[in-house]
Amino acid sequence: MGLIAAATINVNVFLLEAFLLLLGVAYSTEPVRLKKRFLIKQGTVALGFVISTMVACVAIGIFSWRVAYVAYLYVVFSFTISPIVDLRDIEEDRVAGIRTIPVVWGPDNTFRLAMVIWVSTILASLLGYSRMGFNIVLPILGTMILASIIYVVYPLRKHWIEEDKLVNAIYRKFLPLHFILQLTVVIASLPIAL
Repeated sequence: MGLIAAATINVNVFLLEAFLLLLGVAYSTEPVRLKKRFLIKQGTVALGFVISTMVACVAIGIFSWRVAYVAYLYVVFSFTISPIVDLRDIEEDRVAGIRTIPVVWGPDNTFRLAMVIWVSTILASLLGYSRMGFNIVLPILGTMILASIIYVVYPLRKHWIEEDKLVNAIYRKFLPLHFILQLTVVIASLPIAL
């Protein structure tokens, strides 16, 4: 049904959606099962988010640096939150031979990777917001939200083994911050003169 709906929009949307569907199949099914391949797993999830963002651009025929920034945020979260969520399955992944970031690098380095990526995202947003066409809202609110994400997730490095704390922090605290960050990008795209 989704491919039929995509075809009614235009051929490029249909092709992107068809590729996204094939990517999902390759992610989950044997013999390819990209989910089992180190870093390919996160790369595949990130690519899926980027394609979803590009589908919207192709559907309406507009692309901007602000849209690229949103796609970048999805890539950031694919390489930070996804591995942290994978911590709860670290033993099962080891047994199944799935090489995730937590399995290969361990829990401590999984959190270090997330922190480095989030701090880098804060710095990149502070330095490049005006060149991407954002107003002053992005460096102010974006920094506050990304710092809040670090504040929420960093303490989990000591409690990742406790699945209820991990799930609670990710789904009840991180996801709302992620949605607020997306709203911030929209507000930061408005022409506000200060």
